[in-house]
Amino acid sequence: MHARQQLREAVKTAVTGLPITGTHVETGRTRPLPEGHPQTLLVYTKPENSDVDAQGEDATLMRDLRLVVEIRVTAAEPPDDELDLIATDVEAALATNAAVLAMVREITLIRSDPQVTAEGASHIGRLALEYRVVYRTRESDPTTIV
Repeated sequence: MHARQQLREAVKTAVTGLPITGTHVETGRTRPLPEGHPQTLLVYTKPENSDVDAQGEDATLMRDLRLVVEIRVTAAEPPDDELDLIATDVEAALATNAAVLAMVREITLIRSDPQVTAEGASHIGRLALEYRVVYRTRESDPTTIV
């Protein structure tokens, strides 16, 4: 499994079981959520840049990935406070999860992108937490994080 997939799965595990979202965590951003869905987290990756970190027979790549944990909620009232409350849980989980931290050189929240719309009686809230994730792999083996 590619290192990016390993990272997505590790982050999914780290944020599963949080107080508000519980087990409602999915990988991928295209999953349609039903009307009135419970508070849900989506974990996905965006562009990645890489550069040779060490040359030679056992060359390594330093990879700079954008990883997103997107919070989605449906509420009767504007969901801004609820989005921020869930973000607090997500940010704390990723800052302290030993399995994730062992895989990466750096994981830093670089952007929070909220979007709220009102459709009928419901407010639809989305907050994308974008992280910079720096990690290394062998150039010849993108499945091994070093």
